[in-house]
Amino acid sequence: MSERGFSKSKFLLIASAILIPLWYAWLLVPVYMTKWKAQQVFESVASTMANASEEEIRRRLPQLLDAQYIDPDDLPQAFYSNLEIQADGTRVSISTIYDVTIWPLGPVGNVRDWQGNYVIGELDQLDRWRDALRIDLEFSLHAETP
Repeated sequence: MSERGFSKSKFLLIASAILIPLWYAWLLVPVYMTKWKAQQVFESVASTMANASEEEIRRRLPQLLDAQYIDPDDLPQAFYSNLEIQADGTRVSISTIYDVTIWPLGPVGNVRDWQGNYVIGELDQLDRWRDALRIDLEFSLHAETP
């Protein structure tokens, strides 16, 4: 006897094949858009502020990021901590390195210390899934005056 119609298992399989990539896209697109906008700001600084000093660039950078609709909370503190600006009055080189962790199922809840460190063997099953599915991204932005 052959099965007719659309079974629940086929529906779940097709729905998960569509919804899981959409969920990951929903989480990843904003992070990559912020990186792209910040890179545009760096390129703009390198081309239009070649005569500016390092202090002036650091002072104006939050305004330039805001003009690209980048909220200060969109970038991690490492973006600003690793920010390197070299300006000699005719050329500007600006760069930074930062990383972003995306937790599709939420962050691991059973952390060991105030820094968020944990031992995978001590996690419960849900936290192991959270750890296994997390996405660690590292971004490196750089622009300099041509």
